[in-house]
Amino acid sequence: MQKIGSVISTTTVEDHKYHEYIVRNKDPKARGYHILHGVLAVLLANHTGKASEEIGWAVGDAIYEYLVNRGGKTIEDIQKNPDEFEKTVVEKLKSYEIINDTMARSTKKAIKDVLPPP
Repeated sequence: MQKIGSVISTTTVEDHKYHEYIVRNKDPKARGYHILHGVLAVLLANHTGKASEEIGWAVGDAIYEYLVNRGGKTIEDIQKNPDEFEKTVVEKLKSYEIINDTMARSTKKAIKDVLPPP
């Protein structure tokens, strides 16, 4: 683990449990994964006011759920249908107890604002 300042801690992509699938398999569905993961993790840390590596894990789990477990989804699908992806991210954040139901709407809006348009 690498400390950045005294606030955010990150792990390398090599440490992430999806590294084998996303990087080594060079899955075209995952093109842009690293950028999306980093941007969302920083955005959500700022949005929630929390500095926790669990934010990064929740974002990674949400992206993996969307791209892998739902079969055939791509980063472009996130752009075409951001509502489905935002819901997935919010569900993962709730499961990690990073946000609650009260924060769900503002979190979805924050995610939508950072996603590139189709």
